[in-house]
Amino acid sequence: MAAMISAADAGFANNTVALIVTCPVIKDLAYEYKIDPRRAASISDIWACVIQGVIPYGAQILLAVGLAGGAVSAMDIIPLLWYQWMLGAFSIIYVFFPFADFYIKRNPWVWEHKMDTHNAKKAGLIA
Repeated sequence: MAAMISAADAGFANNTVALIVTCPVIKDLAYEYKIDPRRAASISDIWACVIQGVIPYGAQILLAVGLAGGAVSAMDIIPLLWYQWMLGAFSIIYVFFPFADFYIKRNPWVWEHKMDTHNAKKAGLIA
């Protein structure tokens, strides 16, 4: 999922468009492999932001180069993007060590109703 959204974002250079294009496929993959859709959505959004921030032709980098008056190039800025690198690293840690899944564990996904346990109870679909 992360690779799919990353490739789309690198191609479109716009994370919103990349999400709109790839999320139907990511949603189908999540349901097929029983990956909680909330996790799939957060991973997709995180990686769209990571890639958008590091591509040298992305809006953020072009704005920074423009504000610097051409004193630096995009390739000078990319190694200094601590936020994107840390976001990517913590996202990888989150995938392999899901230590922050307290809400997801308390309210697991109810696949037949396509909602979490909390909302399914509120709707009267489960006891």
